Amino acid sequence: MLDRTVVNVIRRRNMSDDQKRRAPKWQRALATVDWISTQIPPESRFQMMAFNDETKPVLAESDGEWMQADEAKALDDTIAAVRELVPSGGTNLHAAFTVVAAMDPPPDIVYLVVDSLPTRGENAPLRRTVTGKQRMRHFDRAVRVLPKKIPINVIMFPMEGDAEASAAYWRLAFESRGSFMSPAEDWP
Repeated sequence: MLDRTVVNVIRRRNMSDDQKRRAPKWQRALATVDWISTQIPPESRFQMMAFNDETKPVLAESDGEWMQADEAKALDDTIAAVRELVPSGGTNLHAAFTVVAAMDPPPDIVYLVVDSLPTRGENAPLRRTVTGKQRMRHFDRAVRVLPKKIPINVIMFPMEGDAEASAAYWRLAFESRGSFMSPAEDWP
């Protein structure tokens, strides 16, 4: 989530955490999460997870717990914690979907904000680089972990050179009865 081009991702990943947080693509992702949070019905419960190499709740103290959307402090604290995250590491969709599958009770719906196919799978990588074919395999294996009845709404900020990502995430959204969108740069 550092940039839409591979060259600029490489540049940005060597910058300070503050500079990473200010990356335009990351700021768009944060604005999207903020927008999603305003759409949560007050009578709902929610949980917000962050994932890169690992998956964890945005609010550490909420691990394994659903929070009440009508408790403004819970939602405000979650959004504040999201803004403190630093985009870094790989993308382990398998770990994220394993957490979703273990949630009790299971979620009614999932919003997934992504920019590419996963770069990590269920096992530690053997090399620093990953091919397009391996990334597709990571994606397919991750999807198998998901419970079948949860709609996955995908909001994608595409990255250059990841030609299969949009089709794969669209298929995930379609097959789960969710939605897929790749918003314009000025949204939300």
